[in-house]
Amino acid sequence: AEVNILGQFAHPNIIRLLGYCRHKDGNMLVYEYMPKKSFANFLFTDGPHISEPLSWGKRLSIMIGVAHGLTYLHSAKLMCQSIKPSNILLDEDFNAKLAGFEKYDDEDNETLARPANYYTDNYYIGNDYYSYACDVSEKTNIYSFGVTLLESMAGRRAGGYMRTKTDRRAGGYNRTKTDRRAGGYNRTKTDRRAGGYNRTKTDRLVEWERMIKPDSRNVKKIIDPRLEQNYPLQGAFECSVLALRCVAKEPKDRPSSEELLQILELLYAQWMENSRHNVT
Repeated sequence: AEVNILGQFAHPNIIRLLGYCRHKDGNMLVYEYMPKKSFANFLFTDGPHISEPLSWGKRLSIMIGVAHGLTYLHSAKLMCQSIKPSNILLDEDFNAKLAGFEKYDDEDNETLARPANYYTDNYYIGNDYYSYACDVSEKTNIYSFGVTLLESMAGRRAGGYMRTKTDRRAGGYNRTKTDRRAGGYNRTKTDRRAGGYNRTKTDRLVEWERMIKPDSRNVKKIIDPRLEQNYPLQGAFECSVLALRCVAKEPKDRPSSEELLQILELLYAQWMENSRHNVT
């Protein structure tokens, strides 16, 4: 399906398919060369190949490119299989190109078949994906976009493990006080690492939402520290509000890709205008 779709369309923010080959051991797709690799390569690493962190303006520009590509796909009844930083490829000038999408039938809104383990990074999708027979839709794309937008601001993944301290003894057991036999304690086994900490899987989206919603100034707590103070506080807050709208529990409460694009372009224009004033 991907070969047929990519062969039909051309857009500056969608990866270009150069060719493909069939082999008994599997098929191979050949895409245009993307010298900067993926967005994830810059957000989630401090490797020696990264000379400096991406600026606020460049991150915003990349997400605008993603929104352009997504708007085009949705207008053509196409969708991304999974919008996440590793599926956002960058050319020499950091122009974003989306990879991974397929066609769906608009009449019955059914997507093409996909394996059960279709999404491996399940924090990029909302619960509605599972509620509707694991169908990818425009609204699930918007949810994925919102998670990716937050990650672009934070420079951290939205999923993973956090460490929580626990009161326990060495040997794999917590002690919980109980009114029973001499000694006064029950032993309950716990899933933990050495060093005094349990590992609990967390959805950082919940954590970020709790911090941002009460007070706009709290957005500073989630911003990538590598940006230091080089970002607009109000613009970052409005960007986070947009991202949280994208990950709304109810799909109907999420914005369209066209609205995403309009808001991001406005925020970018405001940032550019303020940057010019600061220089002068």
